[in-house]
Amino acid sequence: MQPGSASDAITDPGRREVLLRLPVALVALGTMPDADAASLRTNSNLSPHQTMNLSTPQPQSFAAYLRRFDYSERQAMKIGVAEALDQLAAGKAQLVDIRFAEEWAAWHVGFGLHIPLDALPDRLHELDRSKLIITMCPHYDRAEIARLFLTLEGFQSRYLNEGMLGLVDALRGDKARDLMRRLPTQS
Repeated sequence: MQPGSASDAITDPGRREVLLRLPVALVALGTMPDADAASLRTNSNLSPHQTMNLSTPQPQSFAAYLRRFDYSERQAMKIGVAEALDQLAAGKAQLVDIRFAEEWAAWHVGFGLHIPLDALPDRLHELDRSKLIITMCPHYDRAEIARLFLTLEGFQSRYLNEGMLGLVDALRGDKARDLMRRLPTQS
C-alpha cells in the first residue's frame, strides 16, 4: 500500500474522519443529496453531530429547505413592523432595502442598508451574520425572495410582513422621532 492511497486514508483515523465529514458538508452546500450522506453516516457509525458542527447556520439547498418547510417556518419567515423596530433598536438586526436603485433614489427611509435584490449575491459581505437580517420592499414579494436567498446562504433572516408601506405608516410624526432616538448609530 502506498502512502496517501485511498486504502491508507481508511486506516488512518484522522483521514477517515475527514472523509466521513465531507458528504455532510456537501449536503449543506447543496451538492450531494441528503440520502447519500445519511447512508454514509449510517455505514460509518458516526452521529450527525460528529460529522458536522451545526452550531453555525450552514448553507442549504432549496430542495432541503422545502423538505423541512412547515407551518412553524411559514410564521418564522415573517416579522411585523413593531417587532422589527424593537430588534433594530436593540442592535440585534439589520434592515435591508432590496429595491432597485431608482426606487431608492425616489424615496427611502433614513436607516438600514440599501442592497438591490440583483446585487445581493455579490454584497453578502456587507451583512452581519451575528444579526437577524430583515429584508424589505414596498409590499413583501421581493423581500421574500431576498429572505429565502439569505436563509439558503446560512443567514438568519425574515421579511417585513407589512412591507415598507406599513413601516412608513407606523412611523408618522412623533413615532419616527422616537424610533430615531432608539436606534443605534449603525443599523
